[in-house]
Amino acid sequence: MTEVGEAFPYWEQVSDWFRRSAGVFEGLSADCGIIESIFESDPAENLASAKLLSSQIHDAELLLLADPCPDLWGGRQLNSIVATLAEVGHEVVLAFGDPKGAERTMLMAKVVSARRMVTELQRLGVRLLTDDSP
Repeated sequence: MTEVGEAFPYWEQVSDWFRRSAGVFEGLSADCGIIESIFESDPAENLASAKLLSSQIHDAELLLLADPCPDLWGGRQLNSIVATLAEVGHEVVLAFGDPKGAERTMLMAKVVSARRMVTELQRLGVRLLTDDSP
């Protein structure tokens, strides 16, 4: 089989996966928003947000386990995003809902990084889904 012939099934698998998984990206983006709100809310609201985040991250993990990204790089990025968001939520709980000082700066940097990765993967998916050629 030629390189183009070998690339087509892979391209098709990845683009099909991105089509099926659009909700995962929307959910991860919403999770970033939940965490961003934690830095502006009171501790009680933050703990409630962390609980919601935990539930949503768990759902995302289950979806990604049931239907993993066929692209190794993309799969690693998604796992990194999920792990980062879970870690930030856990840190908020450990701080009793009150992220302050250096921890706040570190946590916000992690959230910015996770949001950037989500956005880049969404853009990749859009390009794959709008490109008519492998």
